[in-house]
Amino acid sequence: MPAKVIVYSQIFPPKSGGSGRWFYELYRRLTVIEPVFLVGEAPGDVEFDQSNANLCIHRYKSEKTSWGFQSWRSIKEYWRQFRNLAKVIKQHQATEVHCGRILPEGVPALLAKLLKGVPYSCYIHGEDIEVARTSRELTLLTKLVMRYADRLICNSKTSQGYVQRYWSAYLDKTVVLHPGVDTDFFQPLAIKNLPDNNRPFTLLTVGRLQQRKGHDVVIKAVAELKKRGIIYQYRIAGDGEEKANLQALCAQLGVTEQVIFLQEISDEILKYEYQHCDLFILANRRVGNDDEGFGMVLLEAQSCGKPVIAGRSGGTWETMQEHKTGWLLDCTEEEDLVKFLSEVQDLTGLRVYSIERRDFVLNNYSWTVLAEKGNSIFDSP
Repeated sequence: MPAKVIVYSQIFPPKSGGSGRWFYELYRRLTVIEPVFLVGEAPGDVEFDQSNANLCIHRYKSEKTSWGFQSWRSIKEYWRQFRNLAKVIKQHQATEVHCGRILPEGVPALLAKLLKGVPYSCYIHGEDIEVARTSRELTLLTKLVMRYADRLICNSKTSQGYVQRYWSAYLDKTVVLHPGVDTDFFQPLAIKNLPDNNRPFTLLTVGRLQQRKGHDVVIKAVAELKKRGIIYQYRIAGDGEEKANLQALCAQLGVTEQVIFLQEISDEILKYEYQHCDLFILANRRVGNDDEGFGMVLLEAQSCGKPVIAGRSGGTWETMQEHKTGWLLDCTEEEDLVKFLSEVQDLTGLRVYSIERRDFVLNNYSWTVLAEKGNSIFDSP
């Protein structure tokens, strides 16, 4: 009988976020363990949980505090979360905890190991442990969680490289397990429904509106190309703290009509956007210690047969076959993107469905392939 494992993550559907979707898609396909989801509350979670009645889902509320330990409020919150985790462990007689992140989920799991003897593993996404290095307090907590973890699951070779560079004492605990994509859902349009070549060339970005995603770089490129008489439509799916700044930038550069903010959208609409764009862009760049660890959206776009562009930073290089399914550019500024788009001679050629893009995702990042790898990892001591 498969062992019961607590999948412990503040981020989980219906809350948007690539890591939460990853855990949902992966763990319900595993056969060597029986997952019990202890996950954060989110608007619409009652309906989501009812539609997934075959899964064992517990929801918890988390208070907004710092992730450190010098605040009495944060200490109380960590202790409250530990007691909640311990309760679910006891209720299901779980033998292990899989934490969505080092911080904050790793701290209650650390307490559960020290006080209850329950082992735990932690996922590492790259930007999380990079941000931890900005504070001595967070660095110490991260080091403690890593020290007592049985396994560190890196979402990319790049994230594993961060562990090797800054936390080398724990490198032997690391394994790489990439996020994936639902290739049955994210499919290309049928050939007969290819987009109209007379409409504006459409760029798409999907992701939270934050500085490292580089939305501003694409907006500046669209504005520069407009000056040269080349009109693009740029569609942005997502929401976040940078929205007001990006809208102001569009007004300043005179591209308000070319840049469309879609905010949060359903999966069906998201698939439609992938299918009807001409080129997907994630213009990621490093901002301070914040970097893109992987980039699931790049896989979703390629699964729909679309070419992709990503910044030459972080782990996005692992999501594509460069010069075949996509391109890597320096996206710290807009010059390389402007040059690339202005030099593409046959823009309509990018709209043709490429079997290579979809095959690349099917063979390497489908949930079927990744579930087999996950079974192999979690079935080993």
